[in-house]
Amino acid sequence: MRVDADTGLTAIQRSILAWKRRLRSRTTVDLSVPLDEGDLLFRCRSAIEENRAANLLNKEPGTIRWLRESLSPGDVFVDVGANVGIYSLLAARLIGSGGKVYAFEPHAANFESLMFNIENNSVQDCCTPLSCALSNVSGFQPFYYASLTPGSSMSQLDNKTDPAVSEVSSGLAEMKYAVALDDLIDQGVMKRPTHIKIDVDGVESKVVQGMSRLLTNDPRPVSVQIEVQPDTQASVLGQMEAYDYSVSHRHHTASGQTQIDAGRSEDEITHNIVFTR
Repeated sequence: MRVDADTGLTAIQRSILAWKRRLRSRTTVDLSVPLDEGDLLFRCRSAIEENRAANLLNKEPGTIRWLRESLSPGDVFVDVGANVGIYSLLAARLIGSGGKVYAFEPHAANFESLMFNIENNSVQDCCTPLSCALSNVSGFQPFYYASLTPGSSMSQLDNKTDPAVSEVSSGLAEMKYAVALDDLIDQGVMKRPTHIKIDVDGVESKVVQGMSRLLTNDPRPVSVQIEVQPDTQASVLGQMEAYDYSVSHRHHTASGQTQIDAGRSEDEITHNIVFTR
């Protein structure tokens, strides 16, 4: 194996470094997505972001349908795990200037894109981004990055493994402030939500525990959509039943539906559950 005398790198290592430099220098793409509610503009710095924006209506059609059927002008919507904001932006259009969207995204690169997308779509008056993570208690916790690529997922709060039980691979952890949703409401930081979406790749039970006062004291949320993993489904169902919420319906991502069509059980795949009182 030949090693460059100046850099001490092998040919393969030099190739990988060159590839990473090309990715970092990749031209930013502005992608406009036409919707009935008005076009949404996304600033895309990675292929992952482009894919999220381009497939906004196709990746989780059930989530789009739930938002459109549930949100009304003046509602308050909480998006836990907003990523680059594809659902937060649609929600902002649906609730209008008299409503409020709170978009939680702890991943630093995703949060930067989220803020750009909020500003570029002129919804900053009704959509507030928050870079803290949600959990069952308030305080600093390690946030393990699976990837630094904008639009990526599976980074974990206080957990080194993702829902597929593979170790978070980047090796980078940030000390991130985590907070219980109940504490934010009690402190007057945010209004009580009418609808909540939770997509946090495996720590959903802690997020639900951190909103126990909200879910047991009126006015309570009208509906809560939670993405559940095969190993967290039972605990989330038990929690929501204890808070007097029942399953309204379930829906799947496009890839999840493909797995079900191929014969897999719904309990074996990650999917969304919508709870109502």
